[in-house]
Amino acid sequence: MLDHQLDLGWEYDEPRRRRSGPPSRQQRRRRKKKRRQKGKSYGALIISLVLLVVVGGGAWWGVSQLQNNQSVREFLAADYEQGDMGEEVTFKVEQGNGGTAIAIRLLEAGVIKSRTAFVQVCESRETECLAIQPGNYTVQKRSPAEVVFNILVNPENVLTNQFTIREGLSVIQTIASLAEQTGIPLADFQAAIADPAALGITADWYARLDQKPAATTSVEGFLFPDTYAYDPTAEAKDILQLMVDQFFAVANELGLQSQAAARQIGVYELLIAASITQVEVLEADFSKGTRVIYNRAYGEEMYLGMDSTANYWLELNGQPTQNSGNLTGEQLDDPNNPYNTGVSSVGMPIGPISNPGRAALQAAGSPADGDWLYFVAVDSNGTTVFADTYAEHCDNIATAIANGANLQYC
Repeated sequence: MLDHQLDLGWEYDEPRRRRSGPPSRQQRRRRKKKRRQKGKSYGALIISLVLLVVVGGGAWWGVSQLQNNQSVREFLAADYEQGDMGEEVTFKVEQGNGGTAIAIRLLEAGVIKSRTAFVQVCESRETECLAIQPGNYTVQKRSPAEVVFNILVNPENVLTNQFTIREGLSVIQTIASLAEQTGIPLADFQAAIADPAALGITADWYARLDQKPAATTSVEGFLFPDTYAYDPTAEAKDILQLMVDQFFAVANELGLQSQAAARQIGVYELLIAASITQVEVLEADFSKGTRVIYNRAYGEEMYLGMDSTANYWLELNGQPTQNSGNLTGEQLDDPNNPYNTGVSSVGMPIGPISNPGRAALQAAGSPADGDWLYFVAVDSNGTTVFADTYAEHCDNIATAIANGANLQYC
């Protein structure tokens, strides 16, 4: 019984093949139909391959003929003649633009007749093309491509405007001068100075170690005085950014932060000292003037007693500044003035009072050695004399008054 069941299971799983008889007519027809379909498929494939070869070869031949055909090349590289040149326009080469990108924008601006004409000039003068500088250029509409190319490869043709800010101007004076020189509205500059962080003046530049507050909302001291070239399309913030970036470059070159650390003062305190020195003494005396400021602010813990800081506060409040002899006692020692350096305020004021130049910054980083505590200009030429003692200083003041200075006696 068991053997019989096993045999049945085996026969079910692996049935024996039977010898087939001759195919029927219907089977023969199906086989012929399959062979015909298979033959058609192979034929279609062969025809497709042949067509691909023929079309590809034809396209290659056509392109090569176009390239070798002088008239076709001239059509693709259509160009204007000198006599076609029209009105002047300002064209801007963007940072990173290559020959093709420049050609596309020249074509869009109506300056050249075809992109190919300009690209061909670029390819024939590749080194010059790669040296085209970003900026604005004056070109003419409907110009020959080579004429435009010759303009763009000459760096002297880059349009720039200039402005000059002298050392020692306050921010108020600086932006007024900028508005006048650039034609940009003063209100735009006033808005742009409202956020020092937006100009890259980070918190570390306001660092001070004397435990006194810093004027962290002011850009005073960071607008480096110099002559600048700028893009005519620049806005107020762009102009100020040029000046702040130049301050950072000079400060880094002079190592102001490391110099401040070596003096055990904050870099902002160094900047304050430079700003006072800039407006108080002549450049020849910067190093000694800065030493007086440090000696009074740190060595002797004296009040600075600078007329310039009193005048700065008057300017900030829209009041006229005064000659030293005309400043009142209340103005010289105003407790409401955060820039006060009168008898009631020891040490450095809250922030810089001007934008110092390189020489003043350098002097603040490396002042002269000496025990001076006083200085005063004794003549109309600004000749400054320095003193260690108050008695000596009073003698110098008397000399200055004798020479016509409007000062108060000791």
